[in-house]
Amino acid sequence: MGYVIFEGEAAHDWGTIVATGDKNWMSLQKLVRLLDRFSPNIVVLEEAEGLPRRARRIVQLQNEIVTLCRHRNIETCLYRHAEVRDCFLKVGAKSRQEIAEAVAHRVDVLAHRLPARRKPWQSEARQMTIFSAGAVVITHLNSGKIEGDMR
Repeated sequence: MGYVIFEGEAAHDWGTIVATGDKNWMSLQKLVRLLDRFSPNIVVLEEAEGLPRRARRIVQLQNEIVTLCRHRNIETCLYRHAEVRDCFLKVGAKSRQEIAEAVAHRVDVLAHRLPARRKPWQSEARQMTIFSAGAVVITHLNSGKIEGDMR
């Protein structure tokens, strides 16, 4: 799971959460540390429910994240994959790689993390999840749904 912490339109921290064993529990524990460290006003996620390739575990994790945020009085905003894709179609980005490149162009501090285009036989680089997270945040920034400071 990738994350990007923004304040306004500037990225302040980014990374991936790697979990083994009870992945949902481990991911939530790492997320709690991030929430404690940054005290965000809002958490923006790509909606997992309804996507055919998403495992039930991912949908459950997302529900647990929303519940955790609700208990901490942190607003959550979910965007469908189609909304993220439509946001980036405006700049000609269609594929995951093109969207990642568009994110790197808009958030230049992430450019050094952009993985090279992968060959068909290669697995996707883990850091692509950072760019997926950044894409959802940029979709949010472009949505007009912002109220107050976004971290």
